Amino acid sequence: MFPVYIGYDPREFGAFAVASAMAWRRGATTVRGLFLAHLGDWYTRPTSWRDGQLWDDISAAPMSTEFAISRFLVPTIQREGWAIFADCDMMFMSNFEDLAKYIEKEPDKVIWCVKHKQEPVVSRKMGGAPQTSYPRKNWSSFMLMNCSHPVIKAAFSLERVNTVPGRELHRFEGIPDELIGELDPKWNWLVDEPLLHPPSPHVVHYTTGGPWLSEYRDVPYAPFWREVALGVAYELTWDKK
Repeated sequence: MFPVYIGYDPREFGAFAVASAMAWRRGATTVRGLFLAHLGDWYTRPTSWRDGQLWDDISAAPMSTEFAISRFLVPTIQREGWAIFADCDMMFMSNFEDLAKYIEKEPDKVIWCVKHKQEPVVSRKMGGAPQTSYPRKNWSSFMLMNCSHPVIKAAFSLERVNTVPGRELHRFEGIPDELIGELDPKWNWLVDEPLLHPPSPHVVHYTTGGPWLSEYRDVPYAPFWREVALGVAYELTWDKK
């Protein structure tokens, strides 16, 4: 029912591979990775490296992943219809078609997300990047957006994606609050958030580290993640001879 775009960072290839495989399982019509090196003229923001950390020069801030800003290019790439963006450090546990009920119930909304009210409990993100606190943190990590709507096209226009500070994009500035729909918290369960532990989450989000890292081998749903990862590895290495 929905095309799915997944953020890609070469440091998190294992996470990306599993998230992509899970997206197919959950009914994505297409699955596309946002590879920074392949975005061509769409992504022209100046970036640099400082002390081993990717840096967004416009925001004057570090980028925890290569797709920190490129996620907002989805409406430019998709052009029309509804589409999902998801961080790669996620595991999808429910069918995406279940999201259609939100659109049917409130068709005036142009974007849907879990409206976290989060205060980080750890100082570092996955990969060692600094963990910062800001309004609407993690709202943009899982988005269902109407790529046809003029409000979305304006808020996430090619010009804005490449010229405004990232915090304006992540806070959905330019999108009236009444047009932002609220998904059930199960659709973006932050594993390290102590105040939110829903039963049977729809999306498991490993914000500080997942089963692909040795120090996070025992996080929730790790056995299932490894089972999917083994299947992906088999498909990649299988000798058809």
